[in-house]
Amino acid sequence: MATSPSGPEAKRSAWLTPTVISAVVLTALALIFVFTNLGTARVQLLFWTVNSPLWVVILVALVVGVIIGSLFPWLKSRKKG
Repeated sequence: MATSPSGPEAKRSAWLTPTVISAVVLTALALIFVFTNLGTARVQLLFWTVNSPLWVVILVALVVGVIIGSLFPWLKSRKKG
């Protein structure tokens, strides 16, 4: 019969979940993406023009996407249960 780990192994496996692993991998990929896109981008919106680092433009687009996604919760898949 298998027993569950105890001691330090139990504490380590308690926080080492697939969600944490995914977050660490995605964070590493995001940092690699940022450091490989250090060039300048020119963004135009109607009458305004802004020159900023490309990673800032991408970060702003990501934040806007997260905000829009949170405003429309019905677009998320619903769990049946």
